[in-house]
Formats: sequence, C-alpha cells, structure tokens
Amino acid sequence: MDVALIANECVDSRIKYQTSGILCKLDIEKAYDHVNWNFLLKVLKHMGFGMKWIRWIAFCIKTVKFSILVNGSPEGFFSSERGLRQGILGCVVGSLPTTYLGLTLGAKSKALQIWSGVIERSEKRLAIWKGQYLSLGGRVILVNSVLDALPTYVMSIFPLPSKVRKRIDKIRRNFIWQGHKKKRAFHLVNWDVLIKSRKDGGLGIRNLNAHNQRVWKAIRSLWSLMAGKISLRVGNGRKILFRCDNWLGHGPLKELFPEFFSIATMPNISLESAKGVHGWNITFRRLLHDWELERVVEFFKTLESFQGFKDTEDSLIWKPTCPRQGVSRKCTTVNSGFTQSDGPQKLFAPSGFRT
Repeated sequence: MDVALIANECVDSRIKYQTSGILCKLDIEKAYDHVNWNFLLKVLKHMGFGMKWIRWIAFCIKTVKFSILVNGSPEGFFSSERGLRQGILGCVVGSLPTTYLGLTLGAKSKALQIWSGVIERSEKRLAIWKGQYLSLGGRVILVNSVLDALPTYVMSIFPLPSKVRKRIDKIRRNFIWQGHKKKRAFHLVNWDVLIKSRKDGGLGIRNLNAHNQRVWKAIRSLWSLMAGKISLRVGNGRKILFRCDNWLGHGPLKELFPEFFSIATMPNISLESAKGVHGWNITFRRLLHDWELERVVEFFKTLESFQGFKDTEDSLIWKPTCPRQGVSRKCTTVNSGFTQSDGPQKLFAPSGFRT
C-alpha cells in the first residue's frame, strides 16, 4: 500500500503542477532473479562438476550486463549482482492513466475508471462461482468473505463514488438471489435489510456506503493527532495555502485574522500567488473601516516574518519536540508517527498537500 501511495503522489504532483518528466515502471523481479550465485556454484561442486566448468558458469552469470530498450533502442548497460536472466529488457512507452499494483495512476480522484478493476475482478469471481451449485448460505459466505473485501484496498486511497457503489451492490445482490440460474430470480428481501448486522435481522453483508464513510472518517481523524507534531518548510510556495496552512508557525492566518479573510477576494490562493515581486497580492471586496486599521498593521507585521522562497519543493517536517531534561516523554520521530498512524497511508496532509 505504501509503495502505491508514493507512486500516486508522484504522478499527481506532476500532473497538478504540469511538470514534465519520465515515469519508469520496472518489473524485472522474478523467482529466478533471486538465485544466489555462491549457492549455485556450491551446488554444482557438490554434484560433481569440475572446477573448469564451474568457472565457466561463474563467468557467464557474473559478467552479464543488462540494457533497457527505449523506443526500440538500447540505452546504456548496467550489471547485476544476482539472478540468472540475461539479455535486453523491453520497455513499452505508454501513457496516463496507467495501472500500478492494482491501482489506477494519473486519473482524477473521482474518475470511475479507478474502480473498473474492482468491478472486473468481482465479475470474474462470480463467473467462477456461478458454475458451482452453491446454497444461499454458501453464496452469502462468499460475498462476505471475498466480494466485500475487494473495494477496501482502493477505498483506502480514493472515496467510493455513489455510481460505483450501486454497481457493486447490484453484482452482490444478483449473485445472492440468482446464483447459478440463468434466469433472473426474485429478490425476496429488501437489500437494506440484508446489509444489516445479523443481530439486527440482516445477513451481515457489508454496507459499502457506511464502510466508505468510516474509512475516510478514520483517515481524516488521524490528521488532528499528527498536526501538532509537524510543521511546514516553505520552498517555492506552490503547495502551501496562504490562508489555511500554518506556514508562519503561529497558526493559520484564517484563525489569526478571520475578519480579513471573510472579505478577501481570493481566499484560497497559494502562498506563491499571494507573495508578489513588489509585495503581498491581497485585496478585499470592500474598503476597510477606520477601526480595522490597527488590525491591518498587525496583519502585515505578522507577514514581515516571512523569510522568502527557496528553490525547492514545499515539505512537511517534524517539530523538534524532544522533552526537556528529566522528562520521560519520547521525541517525535518518523517512526513514532508511523506507529501512531498505523502506516503513512493513514496520514493526511495539510490543505495544499492533499490530492
């Protein structure tokens, strides 16, 4: 899951900021790529092969070099440290969206294309099951143990659209009542009853709508746990929201000066857009009153602490929250954050860092 998240963030960042680049998806790891050369040579010796033959084999496997075909032409060579494969690796030039580890990369977060793989896998499972004469109880068990779990992997990254949920519900509902029959069967009990728990008179089939809401509620709730332990390091200012993010370290400006941002003309601009060459690009929908001038002065004095942009990306960093001497609390580290959030896939970023 972590690898898929990182890949998704990298692709989305390129698309969002229209940055050109090359995405290489390599899959050259197979079972025979893990053969240890020393072990192989010892096996040959144990089986009675002569040292001259063993040296030939050692030469063949240790001197091989690989190359990658890009648009039909090999581009450079590199050596290997284990494995038995030889030759040139083919590289197909594709386009976005693409699929990586079962997830769609390069599509919009609400695109139905993201869920096509889940629906396809569900239908393939049903094609196998329908050839078997299963009882109603057997079909319910398969739905609860297999079909209910298929959307969860993708659901932990992308919210489940209503249209996709209805499609999956239809697949599950038809399988439960129809089974192996070719003709359409009558649905004897309302679906809303079936997705209730057994204690409430249902069959315990997962309510995907409620499950989707619980997953995302749990993910978002973890941000409050971590928000006080990280801060923003300003780079080019493109990912940081001027109004909503705590980029100065004193708190978000919308909380420090709420009266101004309620009348701002562009309340959700990035820090890069807010800071111009000759000053701050901040305008209001009306003229300010005399009694507001003192707060205006305070507002711009707060902005004076900004030290300028850097030629790097904006980033998140841990606050130096190590305890004072004599205090037994632990320092905030990446490892402690990972442990508390049960993995980076459950850690939501500030406003400008969200996809």
